[in-house]
Amino acid sequence: MLTRILLVALALTLGAQTYGQLAEPTHKDDVPVLILPALDNLSLNKQYNKDQGNKPFRFAEARDVSLSILEDGLWEKSAEGRLIWRQAIESKNAYSINLAFTSFKLAGDAELYIFNEDKSDLYGPFTEKDNDDHEQLWTPLVSGDRIYIHLEISPEYLKSTKLEVGRVNHDFADVQKGLQSGSCNLDVACGAADGWPIVDRYREIISSVGAYTLNGIDQCSGVLINNTAQDCKPLFLTANHCNVGPGTSQSIVVYWNYENSTCRQPDSFESGLAGDGQRNTFNSGSTHLASLFDSDFTLLELDDPIDPTLNLFFSGWDLSYELPDTSICVHHPAVEEKRISFEFDRLEYDPTGQDTAYIQVNDWDIGTTEGGSSGSPLYNAEGRIIGQLFGGLAACGNDEYDTYGWIRYSFEGRGGVTNSLKHWLDPLGLGPEFLDGRSCSFNLDVSNNFFQVCGLDTDAVSVDLFPSEFFESPVNYEIVSADAGLQLEL
Repeated sequence: MLTRILLVALALTLGAQTYGQLAEPTHKDDVPVLILPALDNLSLNKQYNKDQGNKPFRFAEARDVSLSILEDGLWEKSAEGRLIWRQAIESKNAYSINLAFTSFKLAGDAELYIFNEDKSDLYGPFTEKDNDDHEQLWTPLVSGDRIYIHLEISPEYLKSTKLEVGRVNHDFADVQKGLQSGSCNLDVACGAADGWPIVDRYREIISSVGAYTLNGIDQCSGVLINNTAQDCKPLFLTANHCNVGPGTSQSIVVYWNYENSTCRQPDSFESGLAGDGQRNTFNSGSTHLASLFDSDFTLLELDDPIDPTLNLFFSGWDLSYELPDTSICVHHPAVEEKRISFEFDRLEYDPTGQDTAYIQVNDWDIGTTEGGSSGSPLYNAEGRIIGQLFGGLAACGNDEYDTYGWIRYSFEGRGGVTNSLKHWLDPLGLGPEFLDGRSCSFNLDVSNNFFQVCGLDTDAVSVDLFPSEFFESPVNYEIVSADAGLQLEL
């Protein structure tokens, strides 16, 4: 007799932050509005992105302001006795707006929200849990040319709270709708059902990669990377030329799972259009750990742990001297939804010397890279990082090269804590040649999911279920279905 038993585990609470609607009206006609002059979006786009080269993609213009809860906005008192502060900012013709709170420290029960006119984008509550030592908060993108700020706080916590907007970033490139990356690119949503089974092999590493903004105006790609302590520390690898340094790392906002919902076949009309990916999951702020110009790497530690409910993966890495004959790049070309590219020929050292800090993809067999892909990881066939994108001439319609900073070189770097990867990726000093990646998400391990009891001395079967270490609350198990005649117990 063969028996199959289907079980599901339900976590009562997962400890993840969720964003909800405000109970009170979110804006009123009498809310003060700071109106900034209109900008010429087309001219700005041409000015910054005409010759992309090896530089981050510029999508916004920074506009300095000075708004604080002490001198600006409208204060009111709710029926419950809480204080409410409101302020609106309008940057004429902006496709989206993001803010830099250059003084940010919330106290007690303070809750901060930001949103647009119709609340199609609403983020919050930000609370004292979002405080960091650098006392800044850089926000995600909010669609439209007007943004609303809403603070609620009990009177006793007001003196301990700091809140000041020092910068408004005006999106002139319509970054949220995408910039129509080349149609030759392959969506990560594609898989076996769409004729692309090769993509399914790399689902884990696909989830490692994020797009990010810096200073609210520039865009690059990067990747979560594992370390020998296997402690899920939110280490994030990107390119040095994306300019994330000690003075700017606090401004980074990383967007996760920013992908098209369906597979657009490469070279199709649809693949050249803007996608439908969402930027509603993010991490804000980081600490700069190390950088090296020689091999163009930067390593950061994000301010907050990765939300386990996002199902992200921390990629492994490989220091092997031998270069692979199959390579994969996961990236965000042209500030678009996540894509994946494949090279089926052996990589080369670049230049031809074997002690170089760079390795080279001669031409992509599937897909390509574009502006915005900078900093994205290059993997070998085993799904381990071997480099991050520096630049090149690759694009749809050509067979040109891409150049990657070689992780083998970056690992030792110049030997210091701030100019090598070794101290951070191998904190235990194990000296491995490679390290596999790991998941840091909620999951359920089952000891066995198929049982054969014929010929055994017992007709009883036990199933062991092990929730991952990230569950913080009790877990309920429920039997969903079972074959007739079975007596089941939990």
